[in-house]
Amino acid sequence: MKKLAPIFLLFAVMAVSFGVRADEESATALLKSRFPDLAIEQVRETALDGVMEVVYGGDQVAYVSRDGRYLLNGALIDLESQANLTEATQREMRELLGPRWLGLFQQIGQENFLTYDGDSTAPLAGRTITAFTDISCPWCGRLHKQIGELTRAGVSVNYILFARAGMASPTHRQHISIWCSDNPQDMLTHAKNGGSVAPTSCENPVDEHMALVQAVGVSGTPTLILDTGERVDGFRSAVDLISMLESREPVEPELP
Repeated sequence: MKKLAPIFLLFAVMAVSFGVRADEESATALLKSRFPDLAIEQVRETALDGVMEVVYGGDQVAYVSRDGRYLLNGALIDLESQANLTEATQREMRELLGPRWLGLFQQIGQENFLTYDGDSTAPLAGRTITAFTDISCPWCGRLHKQIGELTRAGVSVNYILFARAGMASPTHRQHISIWCSDNPQDMLTHAKNGGSVAPTSCENPVDEHMALVQAVGVSGTPTLILDTGERVDGFRSAVDLISMLESREPVEPELP
């Protein structure tokens, strides 16, 4: 899996090649030609004169001066309205990207996730949460302890195994061993509780899981994608997740 180009390098190149009269279309073309592996979603003007907004890696937002000299990496806030313009852009992008992410999950196939099935007779039967998880992540372990609450409510949880340390790491090899064990669901629970994982191998989709990490622009765990298209970065209680699913209907996946 190719790594994304560091954002600081991106803007260093922009500093020498980003013309003062460049518009959104030419800026986007420039960035894509320079960094074909960087997932640039859009480049557009902001309400701040001379500053352009760059959305990359799904819903990551940064700002650059029109001449490419200055980078603003943080929240842009309208002090008059008290509106966080960066968060507004992220919400907008997630509304657009949610169906696309769900389409990627549908394309990979249900059989290629490590799934804990929801109760088919419960009120939320048929609803799903797709979770990027890492057995070395404490907050992932905390979420996993509540998985029974989710499945009893009818929610199926599809796990994507994301070794944050990379594909050459011991965690990635453990993820493969978990997938290849006799009972992957039990082994994952065992590993999340601090148990050891016996090395084994087989044909597995764990490398595809890591490719999804890049496609969705995930940088940390847990990261959850609800069937509503909503994205949750970080831990959220089962009660909150159930409430979110109850308040919105699932959206139709957008196939690539």
